[in-house]
Amino acid sequence: MVGVQGSFEVTNVRVLKCELNYVPRADGSSIFSNGDSVAVASVNGPVEGKPPKFKEDRAVVDVTLHPKIGSSSIKERIIEGSIRRTCEHAVKLSYYPRNIVYVNIQEIQDDGGLTAACINSVCLALVHSGIKMNYLFAAVNILINSRNEFVIDPTRRVIEEDCKALMTFVLDSVDFNIITSVTKGVFSDNDYLTASIKSKDVCKKIFHFYKATIAKYALTI
Repeated sequence: MVGVQGSFEVTNVRVLKCELNYVPRADGSSIFSNGDSVAVASVNGPVEGKPPKFKEDRAVVDVTLHPKIGSSSIKERIIEGSIRRTCEHAVKLSYYPRNIVYVNIQEIQDDGGLTAACINSVCLALVHSGIKMNYLFAAVNILINSRNEFVIDPTRRVIEEDCKALMTFVLDSVDFNIITSVTKGVFSDNDYLTASIKSKDVCKKIFHFYKATIAKYALTI
């Protein structure tokens, strides 16, 4: 089995790149980048759990994000939580009672889009693993600046220069509903609604990128 690479340009989003089967000996893996934000995800399992970690009626998702340098902080815990919640909706956990699905993510580089890169990398790693899923999921970051302008997939420089609010939306591939969202800053209900609508348009294009990447991989096995 060999890795497969793909790249895709999405309007208002930095160039997306992905390679499946990136981590040796993992059940599923991928490296995903949007611009200079890069993350590697690996999936192992489902494997039989041991008390008290497993649940009788479904699998448990165990998520760990490793920072580029140093030890984990609140930032990593927040991203882990959003990924865990997303996976609990997307994966058919009831098919794997008393099992654990281990998801490990390694930050390679963060240029403002790390959260989305981590989430999208995990989705493709799950697909590569062959685990049963209700749907795929995709994430995008949206910034609101002091002029109330919406910036899709902002770079670290843009965030540091002018950021009133920063939002990450995770949408499903079936109805394009929001599965998870992570927000920071000050914004109105209307700001959130506007950003969520913009996220839907972008995520639809990311799903097209997934489809192209998976199709290329299917041709290599």
